[in-house]
Amino acid sequence: MKTHDVILKLLKYFDDHMDDDRIDLEEVSSEALGISENRLSRIVAMMTEERLLADVEFIPVTESFVDWADLRSARITLRGIQYIEDSTTTAKIINAAKLLKDVIPMA
Repeated sequence: MKTHDVILKLLKYFDDHMDDDRIDLEEVSSEALGISENRLSRIVAMMTEERLLADVEFIPVTESFVDWADLRSARITLRGIQYIEDSTTTAKIINAAKLLKDVIPMA
């Protein structure tokens, strides 16, 4: 799965589950996303650096160069919600442009 797709899936999960008392870690696990634990941790680190997610704890793992991302207290930020909106809008515009390209003959 591409990084952008993982980011959107994680953000949508946290947005959809804002009312929940606890995060179901199985739904946001590397296995559920079809990626490695290292890739998940790196993506979550990027998302935290860009302030798309907050309250993520990173736990050092002695046998790895990548810290483990603990998502139990994670939450989406307003910036994360805006990222979802922008990505959805951009995708709609791109799809509409492709459709127009197919319908309108080019000179």
